[in-house]
Amino acid sequence: MDLLADRHRAPLREESKFFGYTSRINSAGEDVRLLVPTTFMNLSGKAVAAMATFIASTRMKFWSPMTSWIYRRASKFKLGGGHGGHNGLKDIISKLGNNPNFHRLRVGIGHPGDKNKVVGFVQHHRPASRNDR
Repeated sequence: MDLLADRHRAPLREESKFFGYTSRINSAGEDVRLLVPTTFMNLSGKAVAAMATFIASTRMKFWSPMTSWIYRRASKFKLGGGHGGHNGLKDIISKLGNNPNFHRLRVGIGHPGDKNKVVGFVQHHRPASRNDR
């Protein structure tokens, strides 16, 4: 999200009513809101539901970004589906009234190669020098 906001020269700003940082960009003629929740990932439904309620009142489109074990830096768009064990998606689906029918942007983070290293791999903070832009 940071990279997308930077490329559109639309800095993310904290908005407490959305429980996160937001920005507004224009992409291919579409009004797009970016959201980076400040909640824990597994509790991100609160932020996403607040933004979804706002978007529904303005007729904008709603996309939820999610990390995935697909190849690092790969991305995929998807409409609907289950949570696939992703606790953040479980919370989002729950906070949206158990409705899984929303667009998702899957962003690949890779895999550490060992299932016992997954938690540390997902939760560690990468130094800016390691972020590929």
